[in-house]
Amino acid sequence: MKISRSNIRGFFSDLDVKIWLKQKKTLTKAFTRWFLIRNLNSHTVWGINVFKHFAT
Repeated sequence: MKISRSNIRGFFSDLDVKIWLKQKKTLTKAFTRWFLIRNLNSHTVWGINVFKHFAT
């Protein structure tokens, strides 16, 4: 079975999607924080800007 966007919409309710998006955003922020702390000594302004872009 080919999974298309319409099929996915059928599988998941709006609530499921909202919860998933919220978790995804939380995970992204947590990863960003971990990444910046881990690379605190070697990060550049460019690196911070890239991760700010992905975190928002």
